[in-house]
Parts: sequence; C-alpha cells; structure tokens
Amino acid sequence: MKLITRYNRVNLLTTVIVMLITGFIYYQVISLILINQLEKNLEVEEDEIFEYVDLNHHLPQVFKSNDQQITFTEARPGSVKRQFINTVYRNYNNAKYAKRHPRRNDEEFETGRGLITSVTVGNKYYKILIVVSTVEAEDLIQIIFG
Repeated sequence: MKLITRYNRVNLLTTVIVMLITGFIYYQVISLILINQLEKNLEVEEDEIFEYVDLNHHLPQVFKSNDQQITFTEARPGSVKRQFINTVYRNYNNAKYAKRHPRRNDEEFETGRGLITSVTVGNKYYKILIVVSTVEAEDLIQIIFG
C-alpha cells in the first residue's frame, strides 16, 4: 500500500470522526438555545397571567390554540412546585394533520415544553400548566442539519 493511500484513509477517518463529534455538539448547543427561548416565552406568558389575575381578580379565559395551551386546575395550597417539563399535548385543528387524515377528529399529539406554576385567586389555589409547541424548534434544527 502506498503511503499517500494510507495517509488519505487516516485523514478521511479523522475528518469523519471530527465532523460527527462537532455535529453532535452543535446539535446540543442549538437545542439548548431553542429550549431556553421557549422557556423565556413561557415565563412571559406566566407573567401575563399573574398581571391579569392581579388586575381582574379572576382567571383569564382559556382558549384552544395550535401552538400554546393553558390549563387551570384547582389544587391544595403549596402543593405545586414551579418547574419546566417536556410533555406531549393534543393539538387541535392542525391543517397539515387534517389533510393527511381527513376522517379523524382533526387532532394529533405534539411534543411541547411546559411550565407548571400556581396562582391564588381569592381563596382558591390553582395549578397552571402552560404548554408551547416544540415542533417549530425541531423543524429548525432539521433544516440546519439538512
């Protein structure tokens, strides 16, 4: 075997290994940045709920959305710990899904990032779950790596 052939094989193998390692690190960094941005958006929504409750002394109206869902559940005082979670939620009226599955109820499950927090309204304590879709972030990562 000629020296140049051996050199090319070692060089190619080293390049592939370095590319795989840096690709994995790049993926992790981009994912972390996007998750942090989603968490900031969740905190903004949480602040808006707190401001609404302070001004109006009742919970805001809940509505169905493709990219965000908010639920309020009565809970025991002090039983809710504020935390971010990875979750799956039901996405209603997704146009892409409806085209692929016209006979179903126009709903599908999507991955999401959620914030569990709590609020007291009057003498009632509520657990708040705010969930936003991570589909766009996942799509962006796929586009970048594509």
